[in-house]
Amino acid sequence: MKLETTVGVLTETLDEWFPKRLAASWDNTGLLIGSKKNKVEKILACLTVTFDVCAEATAWGADLIISHHPLMFKPIQQITDESPEGLILQKLCRHGVALYSPHTSHDGCLGGINDQLADLIGMTGLRPLFPAMSPRSVKLVTFVPSSHLGEISRELFAAGGGQIGKYSGCSFHGEGVGTFFGEDGTNPVIGTAGNAETVSEHRLEIVFPSQKIHEAISRLKKVHPYEEPAFDIYPLDPTPSREGNGRIGRLNSPTILGQLSQRIAKLAPSELIQSIGHDFLPVTTVAIGCGASGEWVKVAKDQHADLFITGEMRYHDMLWAHQAGMAAIVLGHHSSESFAMKTMVTRLKGKFPETLIRNTSQDHVPMHWYGKQELFTTAE
Repeated sequence: MKLETTVGVLTETLDEWFPKRLAASWDNTGLLIGSKKNKVEKILACLTVTFDVCAEATAWGADLIISHHPLMFKPIQQITDESPEGLILQKLCRHGVALYSPHTSHDGCLGGINDQLADLIGMTGLRPLFPAMSPRSVKLVTFVPSSHLGEISRELFAAGGGQIGKYSGCSFHGEGVGTFFGEDGTNPVIGTAGNAETVSEHRLEIVFPSQKIHEAISRLKKVHPYEEPAFDIYPLDPTPSREGNGRIGRLNSPTILGQLSQRIAKLAPSELIQSIGHDFLPVTTVAIGCGASGEWVKVAKDQHADLFITGEMRYHDMLWAHQAGMAAIVLGHHSSESFAMKTMVTRLKGKFPETLIRNTSQDHVPMHWYGKQELFTTAE
């Protein structure tokens, strides 16, 4: 029987893709409106929920909006028609439209916005500017006869064990010898009660997220052939992970700032980007912070980046970068993130093929640019 696609099912998947532990302390991520019990047949994705996006969602009959930016950043004390947020919230609730926002969890996760931006630019050897700590995990060690090693391993993997980075099914096992003495009333699978027994066994080790260890133990007891399976649980210290805020890495092909700026401008949805620094400045190491991350330029400099790319940067941060000999490219907030929503829609369609999922047609930059753009030339 096929599992019905509900808000709860979608939320579980999205929470797995965009872990809340990666969200900034000031952020508001996850399911913001709606009941997890409600069925989802149509999903609309957008960067930001605006009046136009809200109108499109309700006219189309969307059951869920996935918006990168949260509609409510801070606690709201009134939901009235005297604010844009209040009007949108009222309309979404009237039409039963749920709202989910991953925001900074989407920025910093593996394969998230910063990783995608780095891929578009052509970077390698990526690491976070601000590494997140890995989620708390434990190691489960148990002892099983050879005949049940495969079955128990598969059951523990199904319980969420054995995931290390992008690798699954990870475990270690080695042969050894176990001993036991079954007292009266026992019924050992191997040997007989009342005798001291020696058994050939495998020591099986598998890592689990700490929140899944109780389910793992329950499954272990169900499939283990022994009446009293032995197991140990070792807590593991968290370590810096490949997830976190920002990215830094090297260009596949070193270039100069002017040429890279022109290439990036062609990728950006808007017609103009800002470039800070001399056109002929060599660029090899690049740091990235999508959205409003301009203040990270000093951290990028400290980590020996030649160039910092972001969505927004204040004037004084630009001035500091220029005087420090640090190049910067400012894409605009929308341009630095909007492309990732298309990637998310493609991924969701692969996971939920029977659900109608599309990007909004109403998510636009709310400003226009005037003036003449200076074109880079190699002429001196």
